[in-house]
Amino acid sequence: MKRCDFERVYLQSESRIYPQETVSSVLQCIKAPNQREEIITLSKRRNFLSHRKALQDVTFFFDTLKRCYSGYDFFYPGDGGEIIKREIEKKIESTVFGVTNRKLCNWISELLSGTINDSHFTLSVCNREWRFFSKKVAYVTDLVVRKQSEEVYEVAVGNEVFKKGTNLKRDSLQDYLMPTLVVLDDYKKTDSFYLLGKYTKEETAFVVIDGIKVPTHQIRSDFAKSENKNRFENKEDLVVVTHTTYDMPYEETLINAYCDEGRKASEKSNVILNLSGNGGGKSAFVSAFYKGLSGLDNTFFREAALPFPWELKDGKKTYSIEEEIIKQKGNYDGTLYVVMNKATGSSAEMGVAPSYQLKNSIRVGSATFGCCTFGDCPLYQLPNSKIIFSFGCKVFFHEAFEEGDGFLPDYWIDDEDPVKVVERYIMQ
Repeated sequence: MKRCDFERVYLQSESRIYPQETVSSVLQCIKAPNQREEIITLSKRRNFLSHRKALQDVTFFFDTLKRCYSGYDFFYPGDGGEIIKREIEKKIESTVFGVTNRKLCNWISELLSGTINDSHFTLSVCNREWRFFSKKVAYVTDLVVRKQSEEVYEVAVGNEVFKKGTNLKRDSLQDYLMPTLVVLDDYKKTDSFYLLGKYTKEETAFVVIDGIKVPTHQIRSDFAKSENKNRFENKEDLVVVTHTTYDMPYEETLINAYCDEGRKASEKSNVILNLSGNGGGKSAFVSAFYKGLSGLDNTFFREAALPFPWELKDGKKTYSIEEEIIKQKGNYDGTLYVVMNKATGSSAEMGVAPSYQLKNSIRVGSATFGCCTFGDCPLYQLPNSKIIFSFGCKVFFHEAFEEGDGFLPDYWIDDEDPVKVVERYIMQ
C-alpha cells in the first residue's frame, strides 16, 4: 500500500451509514476467543444447506466483510464486493437442491482469490483453510561480485564458469544486483559487494548472465532460526539479542524484562537484534525493547482502525486515525543491526519498523514475510454453514512496507547463520 492509497482510502474517508440489518449480521457471526475450540469443532462437520440458508450465510458474510474488514475499502472501492456477492448467489441459485458448506466455502474463496492480498485473511471449514496472499522470495546464485566502477564488477566469489577475478559489465548484471555483507580475504571492509539474484513472486531456477544460465537457490538466510525463545549474548563491543517469538501471555513483568534488556543493550556501540524465524505475537514486547534501547515508544506504523465488532452500536462506519509519529527519533547513538528473514512476520515486523527511526540502523538477512498491513483479527463463524473466517479491523501503514514484499534488507546475506556474518563484519 502506497502513501497515496492510505491517504485516499483511510485519511480522506467519509463516514458511511449501513442499515441496522448489517450490524445484526455482524452480531450473528462474531465469536469470543474463548469459543474457539467449540467453533472449530462445529466447522469440521460437512453439512448440507438449503438455498435459503446458503444465501443467508452469504449475506451475513458480506455484511460483516464490508462493515468490519479494514481492507474492504482498499480492495473493493465503491462497494465492489457486491459484484462478488452476486456471483456467489447465482452459483447457489443454479443448484437443484442446495449446496454443501465445503462447496460454498470453495466458491467464496475462488471469487475472492486474486482480489485480496492479505496474509491474515482466512476462511476454513471441513478441516481445510484458505488464505489470500502472494509473497516474494529471494533467489540468488553462489556468485558474489565487487563493484570496481560504475560499469565494471569483479567476481569475488566465483564458480566453474565465472572464475574469481573475472570482470563483468554492469549491463549484464543490473537486473540482479543485491547489496550484501561479506567478509572476504584480500578485500576491504569498505568495498561494495553484491549477490546476484532476484526477489520475485515466481520460483526462479536460474538467471542469465552474459548469455549463460546460472543456477539459483532460495537465499539461505531464509532458513535461519534459533532454538531459544530469548537470548542475550554480551560480547566485546557488541551484544546479540535474539527474539524468536512474541507469542507469550501479556505480563507486566515480562514487558519490563524486555525494556531492561533494551537498556542493557544500549550500553554497547553495536547491537544485533535477531528476529529470524520470529512469526510474531504481541508487539508490546518488541516495543518495550526499543523503549529501553532508545526511548522509542511506538511501532511506527500509521494506523487506521474500525471498532472491534463487539463494540458496534449502529450502522455508522468511521475510521479512527492515529496521529503521524514518524518524526520521533531514538536516542541510541550506536548501530543497530536487525537480522530478519522470510519467517519474520506480523508483530515481529513491527520490530523492524522502529529501526528506521534510529540514527544508525542496518537491516540485514532477507526480506520479511510481509503480513502486517491488516491486523487485529477477531474470529467469526457463519451460523448455518459453520464456516470460520477472520480478518483485520485495523490497517497499518509504513512507507517501507508492502504486503507480501515485507521490509527489504539493506544488505542481503546468503548464509544460514546471518548473525555470525554480521558479527564477523563488525569485528573485521
